[in-house]
Formats: sequence, C-alpha cells, structure tokens
Amino acid sequence: MKRGRLLYSICIVILAMSMGFSSVLFSDDLIEKIKLNNDEIPEGFILGKIPGFAQKVFANNPCYVNDRGIKVIADKIYPGGYAGNLKTIHVTILAGSHTPYGDDMVCYILVFKDDNAAKKELKKLKEYSDSNRDRTMLIIKDTLAVFIHADDTEHYRYIESIGNKIRARLQKTQ
Repeated sequence: MKRGRLLYSICIVILAMSMGFSSVLFSDDLIEKIKLNNDEIPEGFILGKIPGFAQKVFANNPCYVNDRGIKVIADKIYPGGYAGNLKTIHVTILAGSHTPYGDDMVCYILVFKDDNAAKKELKKLKEYSDSNRDRTMLIIKDTLAVFIHADDTEHYRYIESIGNKIRARLQKTQ
C-alpha cells in the first residue's frame, strides 16, 4: 500500500512540475482582445476587399486563416515560414481607400504550436523584420507574435501607431 502511495505521489509531483514548464498557449479570446479594431484604421484606409481567387485563404477581412490557408501563406508572410509550426493566424488587411483590393498594410497575429515551434519561427521572423525595419513591426509574447507589414515605408507611422495600441492591449492581458 505504501508503495502505491509513493508511486502516486511521484506521478503527481512530476505532473505538477511539467505543467509549470509547459509553453504558454493563447486562445482566440486573446486574439479578439488585442486585434486591430475598426475604429483604429488610419484615415485614408479601409478594410481591404478580398478578390475571388484569394477567398480560399481569406474568407473575410479580418479573419482567422483556416489550416489549408495557413499552408498556402506561411512562407509568404516571412521567408522560410513553416505552416507545421503555426497553430493560428488572424489577419487584417488594410487598403488605401482608392485601391480597395490592395494590401497596403497587413496585421498578422501568429500563434505558434509550442515553445520549440515559436523559437524556430521567431528566429526567421525577427531576421526578416530586422532587415525591413522601415516597414515592419514585430511584437512578441511567448508563443504569440504580432507582425505588421506595410508596402510603403511612408506608412510606417501608421503601423507603429497600430502596433503600440496592440502592444498596450497585450500588456493588459498579463
């Protein structure tokens, strides 16, 4: 009987320790709290319209990208992006009001499957973001990354403003 209790106690301790070291996984609830709000769209921009051919990837705008879509766009968001390491992508596409089918600025919220996946992908994403500092912003928290990209360097001030608002909301969730 004592042996059974000892074994049970050891299992409980191991389980408790492993829970303490597990990766932080984010839910869609957090994404809903931090994503770009419609009233934060800069003047002169609108939510971009999704052309028919792209609706297989982006059902709406903004939207969560389905698994098939993640496989299509992972390596197009940043070089070497691997879909197998991504759990969720939420995307908001902003277009100039004069080019509604454009993608002048895009805000991606990327949730990676676990710590190892995040480590691998964030290395690539940071490298890409660092080499495009004048038109990207990257915000990282554990296994979540917010990556905002502008086609035009003149739009950096907009992505910086958007990023700062998202960062503030993300900090409030701690």
